[in-house]
Amino acid sequence: MTSGRVITTIIFILLGVFGGFQLGKSFNSTDPQSPTSTQNEVNITTVLAEGKIAPFEGIRMVMTAPGRKVSLLNVDIGAPIAAEKTELCVMTDEPLLKMQWELAVSRKQDVLSEIEQKLLNARLNRNTAETALQQAELSRRRLSTNTPESSYVDKKIELSKKKLEKIKRLSDSSTTAAFVSTQDILDQELELEKVKSEKKGLKEAADLAVNAAQKGLKLADELIASAEKAKSNMQSLVLAEKIAKQQYENARVLAPIDGEVVKIHTHAGDAVTNMPLMEVANLSKMCVEAEVYFANLTDVKEGQRVIISSPALSEDIDGVVVSKSNYIGDGLLQSPNPLAMTDQETAKVKIEIDTAFNNVAKRFLNLQVTVKIQID
Repeated sequence: MTSGRVITTIIFILLGVFGGFQLGKSFNSTDPQSPTSTQNEVNITTVLAEGKIAPFEGIRMVMTAPGRKVSLLNVDIGAPIAAEKTELCVMTDEPLLKMQWELAVSRKQDVLSEIEQKLLNARLNRNTAETALQQAELSRRRLSTNTPESSYVDKKIELSKKKLEKIKRLSDSSTTAAFVSTQDILDQELELEKVKSEKKGLKEAADLAVNAAQKGLKLADELIASAEKAKSNMQSLVLAEKIAKQQYENARVLAPIDGEVVKIHTHAGDAVTNMPLMEVANLSKMCVEAEVYFANLTDVKEGQRVIISSPALSEDIDGVVVSKSNYIGDGLLQSPNPLAMTDQETAKVKIEIDTAFNNVAKRFLNLQVTVKIQID
């Protein structure tokens, strides 16, 4: 009795294995990712593969330095963004970094204004000194040449000399000596010396004026040179401003591309980790990144039409093969066929979705779909 049951059980097991083998063969004859299905056995007109809907240019991860803290989110999922213009969120350290930049700018401007004022004053002083030198040299030349100024002093000297000579003649004459005293002669000699001293003083004054103007001009030139040197030595302040500006700009979390926000991983008050803050993408052009079994790659070519389907889609959508990769690796997507082989080696094939279906496709980002590539 027992041996009969064992024999019956063995028969049923063998029948089940044989039936499963035959069913597997029927599935494998239509599954392009089965290694037993080749063009030598079946005339293949399509290649089936699994893929995922994605933006044509991919999804960009928005990240910043770990350890920072989110102060405010400026966008929501689906919000439009502009590259390098839309500030996606505000970090808690941004106000301080902005203040440091503004302070660096203010310091540079203050120092520059002070130097410019000194330079302006030095140039005005130089113009004044140059004018004074010209006037002093002109006065000195007039005293050394036959000019009205020098003639006037010389005439005074000449008159004083003649007057002294006349007094001396009167003193020497016996008829007029009684009318001229020794004091008269001394007074006139003193007057002559005074007039001569006046001319000498004018020359000395002119020389002093020239020397003073020359020194003033030299000092003004030195001040101009010093101010210009200080202006050219502002590299440290300029560098400090550039560093502060760069730190602030690097701290701002701006949109890296034109497009929209597709996913947010953080909230106000969260500390930043190694994970992205959010994901952004340009959804104006969509595609499917399919994993095609490596044995079928030779049949897949650019320009071939593709039908894309999924239970989540109300209708099939169309696309075209635009590129295929030569890199072979393990497939990451599981086939809905329960009898399909797993751990197959595949390559990426990029399929551009027709523009007419973009609005449908961008509502199903990352959706796994089945693609049917028309190879005939």
